[in-house]
Amino acid sequence: MLNGVNDSAAQAKKLVRLYLKDCAKVNLIPLTPSQNSIYHLKKVTIASFQDVLFDNGIKLLYEERV
Repeated sequence: MLNGVNDSAAQAKKLVRLYLKDCAKVNLIPLTPSQNSIYHLKKVTIASFQDVLFDNGIKLLYEERV
């Protein structure tokens, strides 16, 4: 997941439409934080993205990186 690229609720809803057909699991992998990265995600953004998927019955795999 990249900040401003594929982290929005709209992107999550697209995944829902794609994966409901296949009953697949989604592995969320946020970009590993680095100094001054413009793509670093906030935890609240990841949580919101997860909520959209989870609320629509999508199984998730997610490991928080430090």
